[in-house]
Amino acid sequence: LDNGSLLEYNYLEGLQPLDTEPLLEACPWIAFLNVSSQVETRPVVIGLSRRSRLYFGDHLVSSSVSSFILTKQFLCYVLLGSRSQLRFIAVKFLIEWDPFAGSDD
Repeated sequence: LDNGSLLEYNYLEGLQPLDTEPLLEACPWIAFLNVSSQVETRPVVIGLSRRSRLYFGDHLVSSSVSSFILTKQFLCYVLLGSRSQLRFIAVKFLIEWDPFAGSDD
């Protein structure tokens, strides 16, 4: 939706709000993955906006992305620029990621 909130379609129940943080802006390209742990199952939602911003839920991953793919183990994306770069982030890291935490260095 325009406000970044997400809906899930279930053929039995129709459209239902998705129980996850909204994206920070509307993203026409979205990938979704349910990730299970011993405690719970969490949805992982990745979105790419028309402004080339890549989001993981309500977190900005990168502001200059041309394309991405989400697999069970990795988020792979291509950075825009004079020398394009292919980057990989483990899904496990994304789930545990705290963008406000400092560096371990």
